[in-house]
Order: sequence, then C-alpha cells, then structure tokens
Amino acid sequence: MKQIKANNYKIEKIADKMSKKFGKIKKGEEANYSLELFTMESNLLKIHRKYPKYDSRKVIEAINILLLKIDGYLNNIEYNFFGQLDDANKAYLEALQTCCAPFF
Repeated sequence: MKQIKANNYKIEKIADKMSKKFGKIKKGEEANYSLELFTMESNLLKIHRKYPKYDSRKVIEAINILLLKIDGYLNNIEYNFFGQLDDANKAYLEALQTCCAPFF
C-alpha cells in the first residue's frame, strides 16, 4: 500500500475528482438517496448541537477528507492526515464515517 501525505490541495480537489469519476446526484433524484443523506445529516446535526462553535467550513473539510479516504481505499493508497485534522473536522469526520460503516 502506497502512503501519501494529504495536503490542502488534495483535500480541496477530491470532490471534483470523485464527481467526474462517479457522477453527481441529478437534480430531482435526491429522493432516491434520502435514507443515506438523512443519516449523514442527522449525525452531523448531532455534532453541531453538541459543539455549536464548529462551523460549516469544518463540515466541508470532513466531507472532503472522507472522500479522500474512500479514494484511498479504492486505489490502495493510505493518506496521512497529520496536520489536517483538528477537533472540529475530526468530530464531523467520525460522524460521517459511522454512516458508511458503524465499525469504520
């Protein structure tokens, strides 16, 4: 397994890369994914209620980090997030990871 240090550029660009590779949810088809999206939204809301100072920017960072982790699993890459994770985006990241797999 190849190890790569994650940097801000990789984290910011992963959403575009993944949407080009796998596509986006088309407008009007959101209902097909409502169960998965509701679970994510619910877990994120729980974290925000527990820590109201954590802002939406940290949610976006957590989403991008999760996408980068998924990309790593698909491509046999282990990303090192040292220096990228703080308390806020780490809390949101853990909430999102439990939506994917409870034992993540």
